[in-house]
This record gives sequence, C-alpha cells and structure tokens, in this order.
Amino acid sequence: MKFITVLGMASFMLVMSFQPVWGQKADLAQIESELVGLAEDVLLHDSLSYKIKQNKVFARKLIDMLKRPESYNYPFDSLKTVSILRASDNAFRLFTWHIVDRNRSAYGGRQFHYYFGLVQRKYENPNGKTEYLVIPLLEIPRIAPELEHMVLDNDNWLGAQYYLPRYHKTIPQYTFKLKPPNTENAYVLAGRPSNSLVESKVNFYLLMGWNGADESTNYKVADVMYFDPEDPKKVLFGAQVFFYQKLIGEKKKMFIGKHRLLFKYSENAPFSLNMAYVKAGMFGRKEMLVFDHLAESTANSLQTNWEVGPDGSYDAVLFTKNNGGYFKWYSNVELAEKYNKKLSQEQKWIYSVYHNEKIQAKIDQKSQKEYSRRERQKLKEAGIDLGKKRKKP
Repeated sequence: MKFITVLGMASFMLVMSFQPVWGQKADLAQIESELVGLAEDVLLHDSLSYKIKQNKVFARKLIDMLKRPESYNYPFDSLKTVSILRASDNAFRLFTWHIVDRNRSAYGGRQFHYYFGLVQRKYENPNGKTEYLVIPLLEIPRIAPELEHMVLDNDNWLGAQYYLPRYHKTIPQYTFKLKPPNTENAYVLAGRPSNSLVESKVNFYLLMGWNGADESTNYKVADVMYFDPEDPKKVLFGAQVFFYQKLIGEKKKMFIGKHRLLFKYSENAPFSLNMAYVKAGMFGRKEMLVFDHLAESTANSLQTNWEVGPDGSYDAVLFTKNNGGYFKWYSNVELAEKYNKKLSQEQKWIYSVYHNEKIQAKIDQKSQKEYSRRERQKLKEAGIDLGKKRKKP
C-alpha cells in the first residue's frame, strides 16, 4: 500500500506543477468525454500499472479543467465513477475516486484500495478577486486507531470515497463556537492552542466516506472538513467536536472527545453510516447520523479482522448548539423505519457505476463475471446493497 500511495503523491505533485500552454481552450464537454474513458480505465482495467498510468493522465486533465472559472458550475453528468460533492454554501466541490489493486489469480486473493481526491475551492482573496483553487488530497499510507484523535490536512489525508448523507443534496455545514462542553477538554484546530480560539467561530463541513482497505477489512469515517484561515490552499480534516460520556467510578461522568468517527469492520459484515430518522418521544423524530454498533466476535480471537461486525443495535450522534456546538453521542437509538425508505446517495452512486452498460462493456466476459461477483459482494458487506443484477435487454 505504501508504494502506490507514495507513487500517487508524486503523481499529484507532478501534475500540480504542470503548467499547460493553452492555445484554443477545449470545450468542457469534450474534456469530460475524455475524462470518462480514463476514469473507467482507472477503476475497471485489469492491469495495476496501466491504471496508475491512466490515473496520472486523468488527474492532470481534471486539474487543468477545474482551474478554469467556467468549470465551477459544470455538472459532470457523465463522470459516473468519480464522487463529486458540493458544499451547502457553494464554497467548494470535492472530487474523490479510487484504484483497486486485486489478485485475480486465486480465489480470495489479496486486494487493496487506494484513494485520490481534489478540492475545487472558490476563494475571494484579500484584494476582493475571486480565485479558483485546486487542492490535491494525498492519502496517508496507513490507517491507525490514533487517527481518531488527530488533525489531518490535504498532504496527510485519510483516503475515502465520500458520499452525500441521505436526505441531503449537498455537504452539510455546521457552525461551532470554540467552547468545549467540558472544561477538561478543548478543541484543537491545526495544532493551535485552544485558548487563542475561545471566542472565535469555525464552519465545519460534515463528511461521510468509505475505504475498502483490503480483502479482510473495511473502514467508514465521519469527519469534519474546514479551511486554514491563514493559508487558503490548506484543507484541514478533524476537530474535537464528537463527544461521548464515559462513566468514571459510580457517578461521575466525563466527556471524551474525538476528532472523527472511524469504524473498522469485517469484509464479512455489513455496516451502515448515514443520516436517518430516530424516534424521539412518543410521536417525534429527529434526524441523526446513525451507525451500527460494532461488537467483536468471541468465536476465534485470531480472526479479529474477519469477525468484527454489528451486534444488531444502533448508535448515533446529533449536533447540538449547547456549549458552543458539538456532536453528542447517543447509544441504542430506535430508528423510525418508515422515514428511512429512500435510496441513499451512497447507494445511487455505486449503482450508477456498476450498472452502467458502457462501463461494463469494457470488461471482457470472464473478468466481468469475477469482478462483478467480488466487488458487488464487497460493496454489499460495506452496507451498500445493489440488489439483483439488471438483465441486459
């Protein structure tokens, strides 16, 4: 994994330093058409080296396009294999995609996922001029538990394919006053002392993402994204705004803060992380960020990665404006099921990729059958169920 991550970082840096000499600018629709073919190769081709080569070309073309002001509102309707999300205040767009490195030679062979991302930011500089900044996201080589308590940035990014929350058309935004719910804790933003930020406000964007990791492990993450006020080209991820209570002794409760929610679960288990309506009172309901409660199987401690999965209950976090604003943890919530029938953006995106006739036609019949079975099963176990295969007419 480290090899391709370093290679990906080098490719992005090379791409960012490339300065095209424009003659007559190509039409945006024409560029998108070229991007579609490249993106399909990046996701679906058999050869890893060819994927890497095509990904470099894809990233360069996409970055060049996103630097053009007229591209900011371009919809990219045909670019189905890339997740493209827009902030609720239209401050930026977020592009994420991935490469799958898999061994087709044997059943249950090794498989890894590697992630790439770009932020297209609409920024008004101190002179009042609007700039369109393109900021690459460079994946960290390893996901570790301590990442739940760290601030990351665009040069050290927890790679993920982001999806929109259910019932939302844009990335939701929350405003926090930097005042923690417990004086023993403090928000830490980009390593700055909390006492210098006590009276300030920060706008966070709530992200949800999936990381396919390897053949035994998946991750899902709920993270917050924001921009460094001192550097317009720096994107920050994570802040101590997710709090749960821990009982100390018999009576005393203590707030424990996390910078993000990171869930590691088995390839053999489904896991859901999305917005849902939760019962509140006799007839009420509230929209919360709901997730399966994970419990480790005791069947075989040597197979931990294969055995971690939901225990049938649900936990959730809910944004509250109390104490400056934070996400409060709730255990054992009850879903208001009749409000949770809609197909999520997460499912729609995956469905559009793996049911696209043009994309599937690019894979030979034998590889298509194997790839479809493996990837569909992986996505289903990630909580993304595509249902039955669609029959060709």
